[in-house]
Amino acid sequence: MDPDELSAGSSLGFDPVRRDALDKLYTFFLGPITHDEAERLNKTLYSLAEQRHQQFQQTGRLEKTPFTIFINSPGGDVDAGLAVMNMIFRIQREYGFQVQMVVLGTAYSMAAIILQSASRRIMEPFSTMLVHAPKWAIAASENVIFKDYEKLAEGQRRTLAHFFAQRSGKRDAAWWEEFLYSREERFLFPSECLDLGLIDEVRPAFVLDRGDLTPPPIAPFKGG
Repeated sequence: MDPDELSAGSSLGFDPVRRDALDKLYTFFLGPITHDEAERLNKTLYSLAEQRHQQFQQTGRLEKTPFTIFINSPGGDVDAGLAVMNMIFRIQREYGFQVQMVVLGTAYSMAAIILQSASRRIMEPFSTMLVHAPKWAIAASENVIFKDYEKLAEGQRRTLAHFFAQRSGKRDAAWWEEFLYSREERFLFPSECLDLGLIDEVRPAFVLDRGDLTPPPIAPFKGG
């Protein structure tokens, strides 16, 4: 069971003491993306970056251990995910605090987008990614509200396409817009993600004393 799915009040809960211990090890486990989880992750990132900065001012030595976020997430709230990304950009830009992300199981929907904000993006061999067009819930049917959401969705669509083009270093924004929005859902294996520039590394599968169990390669994505 993913630890972030356990409540602090549960008898098996992932209690605050254990959370704090992981935070001090520069480690975070990201499950469903909610506003509460985004707030907790952002507070952790900012606090550790500030502590590291103060330590550097006092000692002149910069701690270079990256903050690691392990992802096993079905996705979640778009706004919460964008807030996480903005905090990751901020601490990397202003503090030089590197963030690496490792996909253990799934990086679906908003989790796949958050993954792109990391300094280094890694997938374990049996993990998967899902990309699709962000979905916006409209709470009212008035025409003016619909148009506002339509404007928001269009802006996010263009922004994400440019972001994926820049982060992947492959293909232009128009290609990425077509790739992200031409189908309802698109599942990707690690080798496909590597070919697309969506990750930097695929970790090999290995069983002690039995050798390399890396899955067979999947043909590179050709578009469509």
